Amino acid sequence: MAISQITANSIADGTVVASDIADGTITDAKIVGLANTKITGVINTAQIADSAITTAKIAAGAVITADIADANVTNDKIVSVANTKITGVITSSQLANTAVTAGTYGGASAISVLTVDAQGRVTSASNTSFSAGLTGLTNQTFTSPGTFTVPPGVTQIKVTAMGGGGGGRRTPPSAQAGGAGGLAVDWITGLTSGASIPVTVGAAGGENSGGGTSSVGPVGTPAVTVTATGGPSGGSGATGTGVFGTASAGSGTTLGNSLFRQIAGSPNPHPSSNPGGLNGQGYGAGGGGGNPAYPSSPAGSGSGGFVVIEY
Repeated sequence: MAISQITANSIADGTVVASDIADGTITDAKIVGLANTKITGVINTAQIADSAITTAKIAAGAVITADIADANVTNDKIVSVANTKITGVITSSQLANTAVTAGTYGGASAISVLTVDAQGRVTSASNTSFSAGLTGLTNQTFTSPGTFTVPPGVTQIKVTAMGGGGGGRRTPPSAQAGGAGGLAVDWITGLTSGASIPVTVGAAGGENSGGGTSSVGPVGTPAVTVTATGGPSGGSGATGTGVFGTASAGSGTTLGNSLFRQIAGSPNPHPSSNPGGLNGQGYGAGGGGGNPAYPSSPAGSGSGGFVVIEY
């Protein structure tokens, strides 16, 4: 009996070998799909169709450095990650030189001037000389009472105050020059922008009268006041006082002193032709004494004080 067809049951397992299968005979439809089937051997590039390997076909972590051709990773391929930390050490040889000359900038008599670009790099550096001291401070001078308003950003001020000079004396038998006003120099700190500080300027002392007191404050908590008292009248034997020093009273034919180096009053040098005493000159100077030989001749008045505030 002739065999018309060989069935699967007639072929023993493992009997068909590669040489029994004609080239191009087994199609995709004849291969049973098995999940996670491992393909052994080497798949050559020629066996992979163009665009056949998609993202889904590449296992996570499968692509290593050796798989990436040089100069093929562009900025667009790198995901930006906020606060990414660069590990390792970047040495000076890996940084491009800038136009800045290496060196030390700034010092006791120079201020460094730097130019920084948007990437935080210093692109130029130079020194500018300066002179230390109080030059360049803004100041406000008061020769009459008023109010000082603390400017924006100012937290401290330097106060220089002088009291008014005392008037001379003409009462016989003593005709003496008045004393100069006291001088006070001090700092007031802990100020607040916009605060109003009262300023008092000592008035000039008239004949036989002392000069007025100059002051700045009170201000702050606890309250702080810088005060310079006025000079006394001639012959009183008192002194004008301030934080920085004192001014003596005139005595006999002595001039009234001024700590601010202004001309003080003096006794009358020509009693027969000009019996009156001279008035104090400048700021805080005492007035000249009258002439005892002429009871009706007036003594000189002192000169008013001042306040200078620097910040």
